[in-house]
This record gives sequence, structure tokens and C-alpha cells, in this order.
Amino acid sequence: MRSFKRVLGLVFVIAMMMTGLSFSVSADRTVVETAVFADQYSYNLYSDGLLEVISKSDTIDLEKISQTSLEKAKSLSVDLSGSNEVFLSVSCYKSYCNINSFKFICSDNQTVYGITIKGFSKFTGAAGSVILSGKSDIGSLTLKESNVTSSDFLTGLKIEGFAFSNCNLLETVTVSGDFDGCDITNCDKLTKVDLRGCTKMTECKINKNKELAELYYPDSLLLIRSYGCIKNPKLTDLKIPGSAYEIQDGAFQESGLKSVTISDGVTRIGYYSFAGTPLETVNISATVNRIDAKAFYGCSSLKTVNFGGTQALFEKIYVSNSNESVYKIFGDAKINFDETKKSVWAQGGDKWFYFDNAGLMVTDWKYINGAWYLFSHYGIMLKDWQKSGNTWYYLGSDGAMRTGWQSIGGVWYYFGSDGIMRQDWQSINGKWYYLGSDGSMRTGWQNIGGKWYYFESSGAMVTGWKQSGGNWYFFKSDGSMAAGEYCNGYWLNSSGTWTYQYKATWTKDSNGWWFGDQTEWYAKNQSLKIDGKTYNFNARGYCTNP
Repeated sequence: MRSFKRVLGLVFVIAMMMTGLSFSVSADRTVVETAVFADQYSYNLYSDGLLEVISKSDTIDLEKISQTSLEKAKSLSVDLSGSNEVFLSVSCYKSYCNINSFKFICSDNQTVYGITIKGFSKFTGAAGSVILSGKSDIGSLTLKESNVTSSDFLTGLKIEGFAFSNCNLLETVTVSGDFDGCDITNCDKLTKVDLRGCTKMTECKINKNKELAELYYPDSLLLIRSYGCIKNPKLTDLKIPGSAYEIQDGAFQESGLKSVTISDGVTRIGYYSFAGTPLETVNISATVNRIDAKAFYGCSSLKTVNFGGTQALFEKIYVSNSNESVYKIFGDAKINFDETKKSVWAQGGDKWFYFDNAGLMVTDWKYINGAWYLFSHYGIMLKDWQKSGNTWYYLGSDGAMRTGWQSIGGVWYYFGSDGIMRQDWQSINGKWYYLGSDGSMRTGWQNIGGKWYYFESSGAMVTGWKQSGGNWYFFKSDGSMAAGEYCNGYWLNSSGTWTYQYKATWTKDSNGWWFGDQTEWYAKNQSLKIDGKTYNFNARGYCTNP
């Protein structure tokens, strides 16, 4: 048997060399075992405890490896570079599996949709214990049924999102980084989740964690997903950041919430979103303009609702079920209003809102302190480029509508006093400009409608003589380049270039008008375009249509 294994190892090494899948081995590292599982993977076990796996499928079950080998393995390296699109799951639930670190090798620009690590009882999640090599696009990293006690391994990983499921030794998750989302579910000892360091996270799900008492959402959150924070019975207090514009249906069902603060920026509270919670106090921003039916269904302990706007604004809130008033939504709870919130700006996260003199949130154009602003249907102040109707406006980073000349991204545009971006030909302060169909100011040579024009660096259209590239050209009063004609007595060839130096003039004698220059040349038996009009000359050189 030992002889057979040595032969098998030799064959495998030769095959690896022939297929280009060779690995560098340090002087103090030798292969102690090698094997092939044709349906899933092949592996090398090295003397220093590295288990090197070459994946052949999207599932790697290490329990196929012998107990003796798994006891020797301390780290796992998985080569994924041979796959184009990957959903990889690697697992080992054996108690004698000693692997406590992972390296996933990806080729540059490879797409890896997700990597799932299942089991591995000795993996604790220390910083640096997961390495993702290569410049690949990796979707999510998921841990299931894991004994991790730390989320430090996420530090520095370039992945879109992460997930923990049934990680029953994990007590806290404090994460920073450029993650888009996360999912933390059924972690029985988890008491705290702090995502405030995740500057790009737009959504997350935190469900069914029976000891969770502290949850801090990131300030980049855009919405609370449907059923996105349910069955967390010890989560009693929560602040929803103003970056989120919507709380979707059933978001907090059967959680332990007793107090919730909905910050400026949230506009909608969905169906059954707080149903079945022991809520006592709700602080609601005046930016909320829609509450769906039964949003607080079964909240029999609700005593106080503090609304951040006027009573008039509260009564304007749209309730999706016409049979319910906005007051009925909150049962017998006392509603407190803020009657001082009139004609003021309010900030929620990175969003701004404006309330008029009646305390109503503005959802359209509004003239405020000398400038026009545009607000979305949700009341959010809009910025930068915005299309309203069929016209474009530029509102700037401060939201104020711009007029006149504006340099945006290194390109000049012109906006009228009405804020509308001007396009195509425009006369501005006595000069003509061409702004194109996209509104961008054109300079230099431009072919427009089959005619050539020249525009200064200021964008102003040139008329008269202009030198360009060492040649002289003449541009008529409408700005078009003269070509194949006389202008001011000088001949412009078919390319528009002035090359013939002599000046021609009109002369009249007793027989009529003729056209010539000091070389004794004069026009005859031909038609010439002179200063914009075509003249005909007979055989004697006299103009027949002066």
C-alpha cells in the first residue's frame, strides 16, 4: 500500500507539472501526501501543515481526507483560478480537523460570486486568518456552523458582503470597511453588532439572534429590508439612521423593541413593519410621509409617539388603507407634535429636507432665500444634474439651482435665468456660441450642419479673418467658413485657405461693372461667388447681374 501511494504521488506530481499547475515549495517544505478525488478536488499535504487543494467543483468536502491527514493540516489553500464563475463551498465538521486559516487563490479579473466556509471547529476568526489573493471580484464570504469567536478576519478583505449563520460562539461583530451588505442569522451568543465603520453598506439583515441587545446601523444604510431585523427578542432600543429612506414590510416583526427612533430622511414605514413588538415609545421624523396599514399592528404597549413636525404635517401622512386614519395607526398612544418646525431645513443622514411655513415637507421646486431648489417625491433635496420634465438643470453640491456659465467636470455649460440648460446655437451677451445637443460648449473647429465654424477658447463664434495652423481663413457674418469664393477681395480656395495674395476689386466703366486685380486678371465667361453673392460675367468680362 505504501508503495502504491508513492507511485500515485509521483504520477500526480508529473501530471501537475504537465498541466502547468505546479506550486512553489520552500526548502523546508516537502509534500508528505497527495491524492485525487476525481469528482471534487485533488490535494497536496505539506510537511509544515499546509493542505493545498485544487478545486474541480463548487463543493469541497474535506471529510473525505483521512483523520491522520486532517490532524496534520493546520492551514488550507484552495486554488480557484481554473474556474470562470464560482460559488464555492468548503466544509469540514470533524472534531479532529485542525485547520485554522484559509487562503483562496483567484486569478486576476476572475468572478467569484461567493465563498462559504462550513464547520472547521478550530477556526476562531483571528485577523489575517483568511486571505483572498489575486485582483478578482469576490461577492460574499459566508461562515456557517462555525466556531469563530471574532470577526477580525474580515479586516482588509476586498469583498462585497459577508454573512454569519449559526455561529454560536460569536459574541460581538464590530466591522469596518467597504462592504455593501451583510447577513447575520441564528448566532445564539451574539450580543452586539456594530456596523458604523462600514461606510458603503447600503443594506443588511440581522435576524433571529436571541441574545442580541445592541445594534448600530451604518450611516450609509439606504433601507431596512423586508423582514430584515426580525426575532431579535432582546433588542429593545434602536436608532434608524437618516440615510435610510424606507422601512420595508415586516422589517422588525417579533423583535424586542421598546423604543425606536426614526431619523430625518426616512419617508416610508411599511406594512406590519413593527407588528408584534412591545414598543412603548416611537420617535418619528417629520420626513415620514407614508405609513402602510398595520405598520404597528399588535403594539398594545405603545404609549407615546413623538412626531418631529406639526400636527398639520402629521395629518398629511398618507395611509395606504383608506379605512384607517393616521391616528388609528398608533391606537391609543399619545401623539406629541413639534409646532416649531416651520419653514426650516432638516437633515437626515446625508439628505436634506425642507418644511414650508405650514410645516409641510416640500416635494417639488421651492424658492428659498434667493435660490431655487428641487425636492424629490420623498422630499429629498436633489443635487447636481437633474432632469425635470424634458429639460436639464444643474443644482450643485449644495442643491441650489445654477444659472449662467458653469464649469462642470471640466466642461462649460450655460443655464438661462430659468435654470434650463441651453443647447445648440445660443446668442449670449451679443456673441454666438454652439453648445451641442448635450449642452457642452464647443471650441476650435466644428462642423455643424455641413459647414465649418471656428470658436475661440471662450466659446465665442469667430467672424471675419482668423489665422489657424499657420493659414488664414475668412468666416462670414453667420460664422460659416468661406470656401471657393472671394471675400473682401481675397480668394479663398476650396479648403477655405487664403493663398492667392492679390486683391481683386470692382471697377465700373462706360460699359458696366467688371471684377479684377492688379495682375490684369479679370473675371470673364464664368460665375464667381463674391462676398456672399454669385455674379455672372460675359466673354468681355462685364457682370451681367450687378
